[in-house]
This record gives sequence, structure tokens and C-alpha cells, in this order.
Amino acid sequence: MKDDKFKPPPGLLECSILKIEFFLDYILIPVTDIYIHMLEKNTDLSNILMQHFIAKPEIHWSKLKECLPYALTSTFISIILQNGATPDFLLQNNNTIEIKTFLDKNMKDTKGGKTNVGRSTNLYELFFSSIPGIISRHIKDNWQCILKNFKTADKQMQTKFGEKTTLKNFSFTLPFRESQDEPFVALTLHQYFEKIRTGKVPLKEIIGDTPESENITTTLTPSKRKRNEVNYAEPASGKKAKSDKKTTNNKRYITMKYNDYINYKNTITNKGKQLLEKLKNANSNYTDMCLDLTTITNAANNLFSKLDVAYPEDEEEEDEDIDELEL
Repeated sequence: MKDDKFKPPPGLLECSILKIEFFLDYILIPVTDIYIHMLEKNTDLSNILMQHFIAKPEIHWSKLKECLPYALTSTFISIILQNGATPDFLLQNNNTIEIKTFLDKNMKDTKGGKTNVGRSTNLYELFFSSIPGIISRHIKDNWQCILKNFKTADKQMQTKFGEKTTLKNFSFTLPFRESQDEPFVALTLHQYFEKIRTGKVPLKEIIGDTPESENITTTLTPSKRKRNEVNYAEPASGKKAKSDKKTTNNKRYITMKYNDYINYKNTITNKGKQLLEKLKNANSNYTDMCLDLTTITNAANNLFSKLDVAYPEDEEEEDEDIDELEL
């Protein structure tokens, strides 16, 4: 597939959303959430993909997982380019008033401990951060709407997805209906965003019933020459990380649940041992060894992605104690 080429419209390069915090919290994290929590684990999404959209798991699964995040990120950028720096509602009704009230409240509330959805202050932030939740809530009953663009297993070739496969074949669509009495139809992310702007989508359908404080997402405030405080938190349990430092505005939060940490640790350790045994055995299957190595690499990348935000490479080391991860 050819690389995407975007040409930003006049004025977009100077807009306020083009900040590292926006790309981290509202593009990178939603994409990573889908990859880690919905593709790397035994979920409804991964099971449905494997059942209907993967002809040969050893060939097509890794390719799909590689292309899907790229397709979603590309779609986010395309929506921004299409709608400009500060998209607003195109009309006013009960839905748009409710959403605007929600966003205005978030703008005034500077307290920490919220999800990215709960901290969203504009339509881009609200929509992008809500997509993992929309997919999760609808995938079981409306997977045909969400995976409409994906090539089914019977249309794939043995060693690739087939001719004329494009980025569109790895792009999600979202279920939408005008009223409770009508069936769901599949909309592109561009079309769904337009429905939000025209007041066709209520706030509850976008954010669901998830409590704002269910997860603490990664926040990053770059700082030179001073290592910011790191708060290793387990948000679901409500426990606070152990730290002797005073709270600062530069505190960084790392989303790392206990079960995720144990899963990554065991995968790297156990699969590593298995791979070493296979390397010692001259009769071992080369494909199996490659799959093991891929699994180890993915687990390591997932683990390090949670930790890297606390230790930027452009910050100088200081002689200070490093907080320990509470397990």
C-alpha cells in the first residue's frame, strides 16, 4: 500500500490542537487502547476478527494488527484536515446542547484523575477518545456494521489479503441509527463525526455509561532538566501509588493495571524460554519460532510503551530515588 500524503489546509498548522498532549492523549492512546486491550487479548473484537476475517492466522493476523492502527490514525488525521482547526456544531438541538455543556464543564474542571473522555474539551477530543468505547459496546451485536470494510476470510489469498487491498479494508465503521425503532447502519468515522456536529448523536451514545474516573490515562507535561514525578497507579482499584515526593503539576500517570503487568511479564519470560528451547532443537518449525518472537516483541513493546512516558530521552538524569511500582 502507498503511503498517505496529507496536505493541510491554510491555518491548520497554527491551530491550538497541534500539541504533543493532543496527539498523545487523543490519537496515540485511543489507537493503542484498541490494539492492546482489544486485539492483543481474548475479546469479542479479536474473536470475531479471527472467526470471520482471518483465513490463515499465522499469515493474516499479524498483518491485520499491523495495518489496523495505521488505518485508524490515518482516519483521525483525515477528519482533522476535512473539518479544520475548530469544528463546531452545525445546528442547535438537545443533543448538541448536552454535548456542549459536557465539554464546557470539562474545560472549567481542572481536577486530575479523569479519563481522556472526561477531560475532552472539544469535538475532536470527545470523538477520538470515545471510539474504543463505542466499538467495545457494539461489537458483539453489531460487528457487521463495525467491520463492514474488512475483507472476509473467503475473499483472502493464502499468503496475503488479496489484490486491490487498500487501507480502507482495515478501517472501522461505526453503527448508527436515527431512532430506536430503526436498524443500525454502518457509517464511516467521517460520517459519524458529521452526525455529531448535526446533533444526530446523543452524548450517552458517544461516551456510554462509563464512570469518568474508571481509568487514569497517560498525561504528559514535558520538562527539561527535572524529572517529573511518576505516579504508578492502578486506577481500577482506586489505590494510590506509593511515593514520598510532594504532588506537583508535572505529575505523570502511567496506565498499568496489575493483570496487564503480569500478562506482559509472563509472556516475555515464558515465551522467551520456549523460543530458546526451539532454537536448540534443529527440527523446530521456523514459522513457530517467528510467531514466538513476534509475541515476545509485542509484549515487550506494550510494556515499555506504558513506561516510556515517564522517562523521556531528552531529559537529563538526576541523582534521585525512582518510585517503585506497586503490584
